[in-house]
Amino acid sequence: MANERPAATIEQREYDEWPLTFSRHSFGVYTYETYGAQVEYAGRVQRDDDPDVLQRSSASYGEDYRIAWGGRHIGIDNFPPPARIRWRSKDGALHSTVIDIGALFADQLVRHNVSEQDHDPQPKDSYRPHIAIEINDRTIRVYMKAMVFTKELQDPGNPHSGFRNEPVLVKTMTF
Repeated sequence: MANERPAATIEQREYDEWPLTFSRHSFGVYTYETYGAQVEYAGRVQRDDDPDVLQRSSASYGEDYRIAWGGRHIGIDNFPPPARIRWRSKDGALHSTVIDIGALFADQLVRHNVSEQDHDPQPKDSYRPHIAIEINDRTIRVYMKAMVFTKELQDPGNPHSGFRNEPVLVKTMTF
């Protein structure tokens, strides 16, 4: 009939499949009880601390000091050349290392603490995790932090808590 409207169409959206993967990430460096930390990654200096100032201890920020970490350099395509790191520990000893972020995350899997059953699927390519390097005196730790949505609220009293976003330890090195 001439007066009939065409049937409404619903846009078909693609959703990420399990396990979750990523193609871009953000990056940040966090220093504690170090002097003069310098980190180069993704074509730029990510950290350049004063060589004469001892950075505060992680303990001085409280037990959950890693929770506030977020992307300082966002939108990095996977994966640029390795991160180059130089620093002095609190005893004054000089250290340097190279961390190949691409090798650590070669599978491009999002590291998180949500089970497949608890996961609330999101549109394809929506995961942009934060890769963090913590330099803490003589120890370097690499973490991934990703907002992964859940079917249930994490805090039943908070309607905006349908996700988990905690740092997950990937690698530890001691110097």
